[in-house]
Amino acid sequence: MERARARRGDTGMIVLDSSIHLPDVLAAWGLRELKKPQYGAIQIPLDQAGRAVLGVDTVLRHVPDLIARILLAEPLDPVESGALRVRLEPRDTPNVILYRGGISLADWPSDAHVEHLIKNPNPDPIVGTMQFGQDRQPMGPFVIFDGFHRAKAWLMSGFSRPLIAEIIKTKRPPVMSVKIGRRLIVDIEEDPR
Repeated sequence: MERARARRGDTGMIVLDSSIHLPDVLAAWGLRELKKPQYGAIQIPLDQAGRAVLGVDTVLRHVPDLIARILLAEPLDPVESGALRVRLEPRDTPNVILYRGGISLADWPSDAHVEHLIKNPNPDPIVGTMQFGQDRQPMGPFVIFDGFHRAKAWLMSGFSRPLIAEIIKTKRPPVMSVKIGRRLIVDIEEDPR
């Protein structure tokens, strides 16, 4: 288990935990979503299995379009350690983009919520994907799916605190999208297989 100490991994990022898997990432994401006011006072189970089921169920219902994009990118098999928890550093920012249009974190505009997070940091991990080649080496950017505002606040605060990311390793790049007016244009590449 890699939780004992941080190390620089194949991604070049500081790896905090290389033993997590896709369901772990999805469950934690869903449990974070349950903190939002629209969910009211949902009782979160005390047992780990119950929490995991509720978390995965929540994220599948809350952001099914994002989960579909992640699944279309083909997450690595569980035996291949399908996810990583990393600490992003300032030098990682050129390799961080948003799934919405593939724009860089630096180019994504700030808003009132980002300003709030600069003053009141949220330590929750951001979630994204990174494509890995057949040699299991990273190829391509880290694509954020959850945590745009937290990541932008980290950038605008001058990297004043650690930014933790949970990266889902995939075989393909994720499906990106571009919003033009009221229309969402989805770029789906043809499978080369």
